[in-house]
Amino acid sequence: MTFQTGLFEQLTESSKVSKFSKEEFEACQKVYHEKWDHNVMAKAMLADKVPVEKIAAYSGLSVEEIARL
Repeated sequence: MTFQTGLFEQLTESSKVSKFSKEEFEACQKVYHEKWDHNVMAKAMLADKVPVEKIAAYSGLSVEEIARL
């Protein structure tokens, strides 16, 4: 993914979110925060040389998602 592609995807996502009701926005925000927390945890586990399969089991992330971190 290039910088421009990533920027376009962020703008597209922002456009969708701007139309959410307060409840929809809060639900979306919760999902993104949980995903971010899982990514932080997975990165720390990778740094500690924890096997990827174990990270996937505990974080809920796929092996492919962990590989992209």
